[in-house]
Amino acid sequence: MLSWVRDSSGLVGWGCAARLDVSGRDRFSQADAWWRELCHQFEVEDSVGLPGCGPVAFASLAFADEPGDSVLIVPEVIIGQRDGVRWITTIGDGSAEPQQPEPVHPPGTVSYSDGQLSATGYRQSVVSRQSVAEAVRRMRETGDLDKIVLSHDLLV
Repeated sequence: MLSWVRDSSGLVGWGCAARLDVSGRDRFSQADAWWRELCHQFEVEDSVGLPGCGPVAFASLAFADEPGDSVLIVPEVIIGQRDGVRWITTIGDGSAEPQQPEPVHPPGTVSYSDGQLSATGYRQSVVSRQSVAEAVRRMRETGDLDKIVLSHDLLV
């Protein structure tokens, strides 16, 4: 069972109509090509017309290239709600049986602490400033970057 819920909107899916396991440096482009090809194969009847109707892929995409293990799953059945409207999407013949959900237990206490550098220390570090300067230079001069995301470690 897969779910995405935020505020009063969300999707819950079960079964597996399609799955892609992908890894490595080109995982995003492989996932994009797979999804586009898969969508061309679907015949969609959508009387609701809201985002999330029709085929949906739940994805877990790795941030780093290595190991870079990522997965996309298209459930056989999806129940959705947005703006007070509810719908059911079925892929295939719709024969996937609902699964009994496992009870959700609170995660317990979660504590956070600084990794190698505190957030303030990272923002003030020479490495951070050099990384930003280099990224900005490459964006302006070569155009080979569209976006950068700088991060530091945090212990949970």
